[in-house]
Amino acid sequence: HRGEVHLDEGPRTAWLSAWRKRLNRRALALVADALAPRGAWSSSGPPGGAGRAPWCMPGIFSAARWLMSSALRALRTLLLLPLAMALSSLRLAPTAQTGTAPMLRLGIVSDVQYADTEDATNFVGNRVRRYRHSLAVLANAVRFFDELGNVAVAVQLGDMLDGKANEGGKASSRAALKDVRDVLVEGRLGRTAGGWRSCVGNHELYNFDRWELAAEDLYFEGNPQENVQRILEERAACEEAAAPGRPSFDAEDVSPPLYYSTKPKPGWRLVFLDSYAESIIGDARGAWGRDASARRLNKQNPNIDIEDPTKSFDWTRGLEGDRLRWVPYNGALGTTQLAWLATELAEAKAAAERVIIFCHQPFFIGATRNNNLPWDYEELQGVVAAEPDVVAVVFAGHDHDGGYGVDAGGVHHLVPAAPLECAEGEMAYGYLDCYLDRLEMHWVGKVPNKGAEWPEVLPLAPLPLQGAARL
Repeated sequence: HRGEVHLDEGPRTAWLSAWRKRLNRRALALVADALAPRGAWSSSGPPGGAGRAPWCMPGIFSAARWLMSSALRALRTLLLLPLAMALSSLRLAPTAQTGTAPMLRLGIVSDVQYADTEDATNFVGNRVRRYRHSLAVLANAVRFFDELGNVAVAVQLGDMLDGKANEGGKASSRAALKDVRDVLVEGRLGRTAGGWRSCVGNHELYNFDRWELAAEDLYFEGNPQENVQRILEERAACEEAAAPGRPSFDAEDVSPPLYYSTKPKPGWRLVFLDSYAESIIGDARGAWGRDASARRLNKQNPNIDIEDPTKSFDWTRGLEGDRLRWVPYNGALGTTQLAWLATELAEAKAAAERVIIFCHQPFFIGATRNNNLPWDYEELQGVVAAEPDVVAVVFAGHDHDGGYGVDAGGVHHLVPAAPLECAEGEMAYGYLDCYLDRLEMHWVGKVPNKGAEWPEVLPLAPLPLQGAARL
């Protein structure tokens, strides 16, 4: 399943194929018919005239009829055989529904978490993290996508850098990001505007604040002030309802959530979500938002010190089920972003577009563990569930083991394994071929070890009727 092209014949192609086979069979039958003996000439006379003398009139007429019919069969063969051969070599262009070439091809890489430092274990101490080897995995992915060809966009699912990259301060973070960019520009996509895109993960926010990330085309597209303005308007409306006449928030109190959408090919919309729009990290200019998130986190998880939420502690003590998500390394999208996503899906539906969602945090329990979910994962699931035929697939990172599942609405949720925890020489990346009726996942190396079996073909439900009518 790696790299091959699958032929899926549409109705018109199937019709042609059937007629082509019929003509081939007919032509071969005519050839056989023309060459087949119609009895044997003998000293006793021609076929049909056994026992008659050669000069007998009925025998002469039988021979004439035989010669005439043989000539006609040969003529039919000469006329039909070239047509059958021409049809055998004819290939129709792909129809709007199917074809040999994908409508869109995407490269996929999960958490790289590069830092120029020695290998170490994770927070719990039961996993080895290979910070430099992960950059080598990324370099392999860059070369692979170049050799593969026809990749429109390559997506890294967040945590391109590790928090350890910041141990030397901001200069150290900048140097690590430069190392990553140097690897990316070795490939065509890295030298193309928008060729590589990355979700915002918690480790990005350990290295940079939101305004710094907004200036990086790897993490954001568009004007971050537009996202800030949406928050200001929403908060001002809430404050006005609670206390009329109170002044609205100043932009200095808000950091820009880094969510946006883009359309790399007709009929396909990529939506990048920011699951840390409300969190306690990466909010240097947004003290109001950080403090509100700390209070919210402490309310749900009393293990969290509201004065120092990142303080090393047993964060999950006494927590069970999806309450395990209330930890400092997770966050929330917030009502403003969720409203924006609902609008994006409605617009995509009206335009007959498929949507692929990218979010650092997975939000379907069937594809991840409870401690990886966004704080407001249920609200996010509700927005997606409202348009299940529009959303083709959700890709997420954060969970280094990865996983796969299909929600109740039929939406596929894929969480690839992280390059960070690959063994020496092991790889973890792949590409997605997008068709109207299916997605084909081609993967290289390490695959997730939980959830459903890592898929190769992901069937898609038909587009909503009003969209399908436009195609």
